[in-house]
Amino acid sequence: MNKKIITAIPFILSILCAVAYQLHGVEIAEDGTLVEAFGFIPLTYLFFFIGVVIVAAQFIVALLKRNNQAQQ
Repeated sequence: MNKKIITAIPFILSILCAVAYQLHGVEIAEDGTLVEAFGFIPLTYLFFFIGVVIVAAQFIVALLKRNNQAQQ
């Protein structure tokens, strides 16, 4: 698989979780309890953070490879 596709997957999942949360909506039940799909909120942040870590790791590996080639 292409590295760009692998890098984009967590960001796409993050966006899908945010959209799913917005589509589900928030409402207050008759007994006064809040009804929402709370699980999508941490998943959105988790997938975004995973995407950022992958991008940072790829950037560091590219810098190390470039530095290693320059030394040879």
